[in-house]
Amino acid sequence: DCVITGINISREQIRQGTKLITANHLSHRVDLRYGNALALDFEDNTFDAVLCLEVAGDICVSDAQKAMLVHELHRVLKPGGHVGFSDLVFTSTPTRSEEAIMRTLLYHEGRELITNWPDYFRRHGFIVKQCTDMIEHTHGTWLHTLRVYQEHRAAVDQRYGRRVARETMAALAEIPAIMRKYGAFVVLSAQKP
Repeated sequence: DCVITGINISREQIRQGTKLITANHLSHRVDLRYGNALALDFEDNTFDAVLCLEVAGDICVSDAQKAMLVHELHRVLKPGGHVGFSDLVFTSTPTRSEEAIMRTLLYHEGRELITNWPDYFRRHGFIVKQCTDMIEHTHGTWLHTLRVYQEHRAAVDQRYGRRVARETMAALAEIPAIMRKYGAFVVLSAQKP
C-alpha cells in the first residue's frame, strides 16, 4: 500500500525504469523522475523513508557534496523517518597505477571515495541504527562482469572499439584485488529523530 517516488540523474535509466513500471502495471504506485539527490525537488518532511543505493560515489566527490546529500536526505524525511543507504567507499588512497586502473571503470580517484558515511549522517542529525561493510559480497560482481565482457567480446569490440574494450577488460581483471586492498561497501540504516 505504499507509493514510491524514484529519482535518477540518468535519463536512460529513467527511460528503462518507466518502461518496466508500465509493463508491470505499477504507474499508479511508482513515480519515476529525473533529478539530482544533491538538490531534491521536494518539500521538507515529505517522505516516510528514503533508499539511497549506490548513488553517492557517482555524485559526491567533495566533502561539500557529501554533506549536501545527507542534508537533503534529512530535509525530505519526516520526523521518525528512516533512510537506507549503501555505497562503495575507500579506506585509504590507492597507488598511482591502481588509480589509473580504477579511472578506467569508476571515473573517480580513490581519495575521492574515502568517506566515513556514518559520521556524515550523525553530523546531520541522524541516529545511525546499523552499519555494515559488505565488500566481501561484492567481489563476485567484478568477476561476473569480466566473464560477460569476455563472452560477448565481439560485440564489445564492435561497440567500443578494440582498444577501449581491451583496456576495460584488463581493468576489470585488476579491480577485485584493488577493492580487497582499499575498498569497503557501506550499508547503513539511520533515523531522523
